[in-house]
Amino acid sequence: LIDTELARLEAVRNAWNTSQFLARMSLSGLSARRSSREQDVRAFTEAIAIRNAHMSEKFTILLRREADSNDTDESIRLAAVTEREQAGRRIRSLSAGTAFTIMPGDGALEIGRYRGFSLMARITRTPTGPVPQVYIQVGQYHLTINIGESDAGVTMSLDARLRSFDAELMKAQEEYIVLGQKIASLETEINRPWDHEERYTQLEMKAKALERELDLSIHGSCESSGPAISPVHLDVDTSAEVQAALAAIRALHTRSDALARFGIEAALEPVCIPIGINTLESQLAQEASVEKCNSLGFAQAVIAAIPAGQTVQLDLFGGFATPIPTRRRR
Repeated sequence: LIDTELARLEAVRNAWNTSQFLARMSLSGLSARRSSREQDVRAFTEAIAIRNAHMSEKFTILLRREADSNDTDESIRLAAVTEREQAGRRIRSLSAGTAFTIMPGDGALEIGRYRGFSLMARITRTPTGPVPQVYIQVGQYHLTINIGESDAGVTMSLDARLRSFDAELMKAQEEYIVLGQKIASLETEINRPWDHEERYTQLEMKAKALERELDLSIHGSCESSGPAISPVHLDVDTSAEVQAALAAIRALHTRSDALARFGIEAALEPVCIPIGINTLESQLAQEASVEKCNSLGFAQAVIAAIPAGQTVQLDLFGGFATPIPTRRRR
């Protein structure tokens, strides 16, 4: 039951994390748009101030004398025009002449000034070919002027653009406010913790506790399944038996009947302990050094000292039995 509810909350939590990620992405985009609109508000506020500072009762515009003139002196490069139709005709002529001065996309050329703003002309590419364009720049916006209908209509379009500054400012201010509200709402949502966080944490802790108890029960059952096995150390002193066995072996080598039984002639000289017995003693000493000198170790040492191919059966204190012949396999 806990795992089922935890899995359900995990799915809800993943969906919530996804929504949080999308909210942060939206917040980033809205913040960028709000910053842009803030710049628009400043730009149009300044533009309105410039326009109002250059108000005059009589129409006057400064226009370039020649489209290709490079004279730096404004009094020589620009000439005042007071007639609207003449100004409109001149603007259209200068805009068309820019096609011989600049290439499409290479920038713009100032062809005049009107009420504190530069009148710019450029060539734009269209499917039908290069087309001249006249505009006023305010901030990041290029506010175009209609120059295609009539000479008088050019200056009327120019005045309409200047009057549109107030509407553009109001639009930028409204959008700036709306974006601020959206940003505040998103920030509240992003900073709000997950509704089921406490319940999810409790279930997660319970699940982990159950896992630990299960692990302990499994390991505990394995450890209690049988008694612990500890090494068994034999504390048996067999040194007396070993010495008696060695003495019996030496005695065998002094008995002529025992030697004849094994095909060995009796020695006239003092009996020397064969190499086998010496080897047996060294092996017994080695066994004793590692605390393995018990009855089994002694038997193994005796067997190791007997030459290969012979089987001898002795008792512990010198007696011997009939040897068992070794059968050869055919």
